[in-house]
Amino acid sequence: MTWGRRKDLKIIDEQDLEQLPFNCCNSQAVLILIIEKTLIGLMLLISMAALSRASLQAI
Repeated sequence: MTWGRRKDLKIIDEQDLEQLPFNCCNSQAVLILIIEKTLIGLMLLISMAALSRASLQAI
């Protein structure tokens, strides 16, 4: 097994993800990607809220 980035993989950015429903015929894969993106955003919001709450308690 070799380590490194595969050349056939492409990093999906936000613009690609917005265009994906129009470019992809597998709607279930598109739905999974949208759900993953939403969950990541929610996790970031929760962690930011926890950090700000912890910093307020430290004062």
